[in-house]
Amino acid sequence: MTERTIRANGIEIWCEDFGNPRDPALLLVMGAGAQGILWPDEFCESLAGAGRHVIRYDNRDTGQSTCVDFAQSPYTLSDMARDGIGVLDSFDIARAHVAGASMGGMIGQTLAIEHGGRLRSLTSIMSSSAGAGAMRAIMSGGTAALPGPAPRVMEVMQAAMANPPRTPAERIEASVRMWRALAGSGEPFDEPAVREREARCLLRAKNPDAAQNHQLAIAGSPDRDELLRKVAVPTLVIHGSDDPILPLPHGRATADAIPGARFLVIEGMGHDIPARAQKEITRAILEHTARY
Repeated sequence: MTERTIRANGIEIWCEDFGNPRDPALLLVMGAGAQGILWPDEFCESLAGAGRHVIRYDNRDTGQSTCVDFAQSPYTLSDMARDGIGVLDSFDIARAHVAGASMGGMIGQTLAIEHGGRLRSLTSIMSSSAGAGAMRAIMSGGTAALPGPAPRVMEVMQAAMANPPRTPAERIEASVRMWRALAGSGEPFDEPAVREREARCLLRAKNPDAAQNHQLAIAGSPDRDELLRKVAVPTLVIHGSDDPILPLPHGRATADAIPGARFLVIEGMGHDIPARAQKEITRAILEHTARY
């Protein structure tokens, strides 16, 4: 595990790599509001131990990366995709496998659309082919094409908007409530581990509120359904059967849009990567990336 802060696309980006740099590179892109460390250490180590050079990083506005004034410097998923390219450039990596979760999957899809020559493969996890459409589905409870979040998720979101957490303890408590709402039925919710992780995230966040800008970035980005139909990057789409915020049809729509994409449903997985799901996702990524 080696940490570094690089400068790319006009900002500073914290990143960390695992494994042998001579192995095929695998860039991990995390979701909205989430730091790179939400890719669990053991998950990264398992992939590295199987012969992948794994790189995780803090998206802009999270963790140790640059926080911006969105009103003065608005950005979209295309800008965040260029951040990922900057990370690859800093490691002198010409082509990499990319795996993204949630918004990270949207960034991965954008990389495949706009920088396809830099990707060996794409794995899109618990994500959506929608950009602004995904935000409409979330805020309106669903669209004609895609369903919105489960009521339990909306309740937690609305409570947080009505009474935003201010103190560190309130922030951690709010995060735990949200992750509990996002969990699936496949395995017990590990509250102590989530609480410890969220405390760690809070300690290393330059500006905890800046991560909310990711919602604006998604809302300002186009839906990708038609653009994905021209993608030639070999793609694996993974989705949980119990995803309560981007329900299963979001994953199916993504797989349907990308020519030749493989679709894997993990039974009982919600909008998180708990221990059992980690193992299934690790196996699937290793099998997928071994082909290209």
